[in-house]
Amino acid sequence: MMMMIIAPTRHASCVTQNMHTRNTVAAISLGAGTVLAVATLASSWSHEVYRDVSAVLNPATAGVLSVATAWLFFVAARGYRRLPFLVSAIGGSAVVFATLGMGFAARGPMLLQQTVALAAGYAGLVAAGVFMRMPVLPRRPAVRAVAAVLLCGLAVATVLGAGGGSESAGASGAAGGAGNSGAAGDDSADAAAGDQAQERDTPPRLAYEGEIGELVRRLDPRYFRYREALDPVLEELANDESVTDEQREERIHELNTRIRQLEVEISRFDRVREERERYAQEVERMRVTLREVESRAHIDASDLQRVGSYREAVRPAVPLVRDLAAGLAGEHPGSYYAGSRAPYPGETGLQQVLAIHRYVMGRWRYVNDPLYIRSNYHSPADRTIAAGFVGDCDDFASLIASMVEAVGGTVRILHGTCAGGAHAWAEVLLGDAQARARLEPVLQRAFPGRRMQFLQADARGNYWLSLDWEVGRYSCGGNPVLQYISGGSRI
Repeated sequence: MMMMIIAPTRHASCVTQNMHTRNTVAAISLGAGTVLAVATLASSWSHEVYRDVSAVLNPATAGVLSVATAWLFFVAARGYRRLPFLVSAIGGSAVVFATLGMGFAARGPMLLQQTVALAAGYAGLVAAGVFMRMPVLPRRPAVRAVAAVLLCGLAVATVLGAGGGSESAGASGAAGGAGNSGAAGDDSADAAAGDQAQERDTPPRLAYEGEIGELVRRLDPRYFRYREALDPVLEELANDESVTDEQREERIHELNTRIRQLEVEISRFDRVREERERYAQEVERMRVTLREVESRAHIDASDLQRVGSYREAVRPAVPLVRDLAAGLAGEHPGSYYAGSRAPYPGETGLQQVLAIHRYVMGRWRYVNDPLYIRSNYHSPADRTIAAGFVGDCDDFASLIASMVEAVGGTVRILHGTCAGGAHAWAEVLLGDAQARARLEPVLQRAFPGRRMQFLQADARGNYWLSLDWEVGRYSCGGNPVLQYISGGSRI
């Protein structure tokens, strides 16, 4: 009787100990598998994570171990292992292994976007663990659901990876000729271009490749863009037993330098292509402008002759000049003059002048006069408008003077000197000291913080406002000499 009592007690103790061991193994496997799966997924998405994980374990190896620990959990944990479980566990494992390139297709363009494919495989493994815990499970719906998840994941990954694969192939072809290209500069601009190119990289491709994987760890992450061209080099380097560790490190350094040089060249090519596209758009815009000018302008013999003075260049009555000036002054509708008898501008008139100057200055492009002529080349105001607001300082002064006169203003054009040479600018009459004081608040509101400069009052005590490149400033105003004045002598 004693034996019959003791034997069952020992058997129950062994069963209890065995269950405790299996539960411990299952818990450890579940935790380790989760960590490995997360590390593998993150490594397939980000180069930074790939580098961090590679410092401890090859990410492809981590993916293999994650499946192994999942199966260890399936064996150790209690549960129901029916057909849905088997489909989920085997199908998920197969997707993960296929994605990592186990046993086949470890080289070549990336046909699957690995992050999506790995996520689908791990979803199958998670589903298998869930199915083990369910005492009642509809067989066919469960199998169909798992198959749909795995197939949809692969389909989405294939679609997303198709563009990435062709891009990688094209980049790899470019890499093939990189070894023969000249070395790129290592200046800061090129380094910045390389960093920008790295940000455009596709996610890294995980593949279990033995010793080659060890070499890949030491390469620049941008290697994955050119792997089809560089893999043969790595394979030869890995299989050559005569190469020492120092020589292998030197060769890896050379490959990293080549990758960086190629990235710089690609970035330069992209910049040149963008510039060419901008030039094409600019040329088309100029063609449209020329067509518009040709359709509006009536060219006669006088338009083909050169003018020799401000008297001929200032043209306030030409319809093109008058219409443009009136349209700009219309932003501040009203009378130009301060009073019925005053020839001076009021606040509205000054605002009209500033609107004209702002428009012309905002579109002006400086172009010098012809070099080999004896005197200034005067461009008439209407020709300057038709040309697209281009010219030098005297052309700018003639246009501003013409447009201000076209809305009722009185202007003059002066020549001055400075250390940089000679200069021409236009000025508008403000009136005497009291009239100038009344208009200064308008200038302060238009140009806050700018201290207005004025030449000495003229013989009649009147002040003139400079309409140089900056209103109220003289960029080159020494020794001013009058060249033109509205309604007076025209030189």
